[in-house]
Amino acid sequence: RLRRGAGPEKLVGKAAARANLNAMSYSRIAVTTDFSEESRRAFPAAASLARKFAAELHVVHLAQVPPAIISPWPEVGPYFLPEDILEDVEKKVADLASSETAFAGLTVRSRVVRGESMDAIADFIRGEKISLLVVASHGFSGVKRLLLGSFAEKALRTAPCPVLIVRDGGGGFAPRRILLHERPRGRDETG
Repeated sequence: RLRRGAGPEKLVGKAAARANLNAMSYSRIAVTTDFSEESRRAFPAAASLARKFAAELHVVHLAQVPPAIISPWPEVGPYFLPEDILEDVEKKVADLASSETAFAGLTVRSRVVRGESMDAIADFIRGEKISLLVVASHGFSGVKRLLLGSFAEKALRTAPCPVLIVRDGGGGFAPRRILLHERPRGRDETG
């Protein structure tokens, strides 16, 4: 059963979803983390898919660290941050990836991507040939969403690969419906 919605999306029923999932092949899956409990809700879904497709799993953290800090005192000038500033963050991501019970028995790589926006994650996806990005929805709404934005929404708009947004990690990962986005023909993968 196929239902068309407004715009370029298709809601796919159970039988078609099974056929589509079986036809898809994901060899490299990335799941994002900001170290919050909300972001960890995506881990079981990413692990389940990595097992299903025998995929390599990447746990990715976006480190929004500027290359320099400008001092309020002109005589001090800019302070350039040392390259090793991210070592603690890299260790934290590696520890998270190795201690997460959902990832047991999987090939998991941890990665810190340095950048100011989702564009850095998109570059990582292209460079590592990631075939699926899994992100958790933090569930922000109203003023909080207006001020903080939605990382999941930015991922949908920017990622050059399919994006799975996980709203609730409770129970097992057993999708009933899958929302597929079809990019218009003739546009590049970031379009």
